[in-house]
Amino acid sequence: VGLLAGMPEATIGQCLRERIRPMDGARVLVATLKAQGCHTVLVTGGFHAFADPVAAMLGFERVVGNRLAVSDGNLTGTLDGPIVD
Repeated sequence: VGLLAGMPEATIGQCLRERIRPMDGARVLVATLKAQGCHTVLVTGGFHAFADPVAAMLGFERVVGNRLAVSDGNLTGTLDGPIVD
């Protein structure tokens, strides 16, 4: 996380647009689980900034992950809140 210090927060959006793609079948899996009454949670040791848009895209009901700290539009190189593990 420390290596991200000073990176513009907008880089996250660029990465989401250019690099992040759902796995084949992911939407169907989440929809099938929900149709069977399961509560769907995306759990990651990664970051909400990436996981939240992916979870919304796939239909997850909740996300558990780490939050990157941002100040003045730049990542600080720290987390906002405790480490999720």
